[in-house]
Amino acid sequence: MIRVVLVGAAGRMGRAVEAAAASAGDIEIAARVDVRPEHSQAHGVWSSEVSPVLARGDVVVEFSDPKGARDAAAACAARGAALVSGSTGLSADDEAALRTAAKTIAILRASNFSLGVAALREALRVALASVPASWDAEIVEKHHRAKKDSPSGTALALADDIRKARALPASSLRHGRQGAAGPRPAAEVGVHAVRGGSWETTWCCSPGRENGWSCDTWRRTGPRSRTGRWRRPDS
Repeated sequence: MIRVVLVGAAGRMGRAVEAAAASAGDIEIAARVDVRPEHSQAHGVWSSEVSPVLARGDVVVEFSDPKGARDAAAACAARGAALVSGSTGLSADDEAALRTAAKTIAILRASNFSLGVAALREALRVALASVPASWDAEIVEKHHRAKKDSPSGTALALADDIRKARALPASSLRHGRQGAAGPRPAAEVGVHAVRGGSWETTWCCSPGRENGWSCDTWRRTGPRSRTGRWRRPDS
């Protein structure tokens, strides 16, 4: 039995992890951590901080926020516990803190754990290697209205994939356009955020044609939790 300390337990992903653990059979949520006062304490052990309950588990799983990720990494590093981190919206300093902790403990970190998004990133890698560098690349992402960070961590990961594939600097990212923006530079990756649903779309556009790849993630649990759809807009 794997004992998990779940950070962000009252959130959307925290509840999804709890449900997945309940159906797994060999995973126990040994303690739940959340700063929100409205979280349910009807069952199990709850705490507003990870350190007091860290000894109850074998591994920490956190889907919270940048502070939660940093606090979990620091606590795990101090105790030698493993960490699975899925928070998004982390700053460069936050990411650096997790990399420092990873020098002494095992950390699995991803901006999105969906198999559909993993397939999307692989499809994008192949596409970028196949089309001319003159083709423009843009990202449009849409999430539920409660999403706190924008652009999403997944959108930023896709943008980073494009930027690295084309050897572009970090300054090449363009977050939306407004007013007299002028012609689109060739060395640019557009990133656009919409709130109200949940999908990621990447466009590669030639002067006379456009091709898009999208991944829809409608639910967080169950056998149909992630669905990948690859499409051409003109098909």
